[in-house]
Amino acid sequence: MSDPQINEPTSNADAASPSVKLSVTRRRFLLGLLTSGAVGAGAFLALSQNKSGISSDSATSPASTLPVGTSSQQRITSPSTTVKEIDPREQAGLLVPGDPKNRVLVVVTLQGGNDCLSTVIPRNDGAYYDARPKLAIPEADVLPYSDDFGLSPHLERIHGRQFAVVHGVGHGNDGTQSHFDMEKRCERGDAAGATGTRTGFLARVVDQLDDANSPLVGVSVAGHSPWFNGANASVLGFQNFNELNIVTSDAARFADYRGALLQNQGGPMTTQMLTSWKKTFSLSSSLPGKEYKFDPKVHPEGTPTQLLQQLSMATEFIKADNGTRVIHARIGGFDTHTNHANRHAQLMKGVDYAIDHFLTQMEEIGREQDVCVAMTSEFGRRVAENGSGFDHGAGSTLCVVGPVHPGDHGEPASLTDLANGNLRTNVLYSSYLATLAEKWCGVEAGAVMEGEPELLDFV
Repeated sequence: MSDPQINEPTSNADAASPSVKLSVTRRRFLLGLLTSGAVGAGAFLALSQNKSGISSDSATSPASTLPVGTSSQQRITSPSTTVKEIDPREQAGLLVPGDPKNRVLVVVTLQGGNDCLSTVIPRNDGAYYDARPKLAIPEADVLPYSDDFGLSPHLERIHGRQFAVVHGVGHGNDGTQSHFDMEKRCERGDAAGATGTRTGFLARVVDQLDDANSPLVGVSVAGHSPWFNGANASVLGFQNFNELNIVTSDAARFADYRGALLQNQGGPMTTQMLTSWKKTFSLSSSLPGKEYKFDPKVHPEGTPTQLLQQLSMATEFIKADNGTRVIHARIGGFDTHTNHANRHAQLMKGVDYAIDHFLTQMEEIGREQDVCVAMTSEFGRRVAENGSGFDHGAGSTLCVVGPVHPGDHGEPASLTDLANGNLRTNVLYSSYLATLAEKWCGVEAGAVMEGEPELLDFV
């Protein structure tokens, strides 16, 4: 990494490739691999390491004709044949990403500072149990996916899916541990807080993805989202479909306003604003509008609904196929200074159920290869417990679910070499976000980020 405060990210992979039986379903097959540790620090990732002669370095090259996220070495060439791309995910019977033009990035913010050590557990590290005599998750309860790490026992549905874990992510080792400051750095994609950028990271991404025929490129299903601040592309923020009535309804009280905008040829409205409003009004033909009802009763009793409702609305935008490429959702409550064990368990259950339900819906409409769910949180929490909870920390671990390269990525932070009691940053947040932009969305990192952030290999 170019930043002297952090270490260069690495990826763990050192086992042999598993054999795949065609009669085994993808999810059951993957669950078996994760439970045995074959995927993660093992078999699957070994396919993309130099040990097998195939590079996982996907830094783009000006001369490359490969799709984004594929390196120039991940192919077989022959004088008499065309270039054949190799994706180890396909060889292992896993999901591979669909056409970049159809991909949707769903960013889920775990607001409040998620405790990564209760989410991804270093199950064989004695320092973890020493630092948390009351609040460590027992090794027997951890859901293992590699030799060294496992997921929270409350993420059992995600554990059965294809997911990547990115270790050591943070804002450098100079973070203030202030919610306001660190949220702003995340939202703007400004890891060090020094570039002065004021636009949201997702705003810059949707501007690059903007299609003249798309009525809505970006959506926040959690209300106003600073992630989209400053976007020129068509973007909406709302919390339920009833809030869309003002732009999609044909009710009498909106008819005159709607008609005036659609016919306006000048006045105070700029051409860009008018075009954007016209696109937005066209949504009425594709979205469910006020007839949409979120019914929590169709889900198991006691299921947390905050994130579930947001992702259910996100499903409607993807079903509508109106050009939406980026969606932001948010679930709060992760500032667990006290009563951490109970609060975090409930939060994880909500995240687990909502994401799994959302991805199941993507499977039902045939979009499972097009959708990736990436988690963010403004910071992690301290390694040592404070009694019944954890105070604000720094470095964190993030999960990405979908057609990703499963297993461990980045560099796990040491639990003994701490920075003022906090996990150190080994991977800048800007690298995590830049990887999502370039390798998933197909947007050149340099077009949305300042500097040259290091790209990772989880997508």
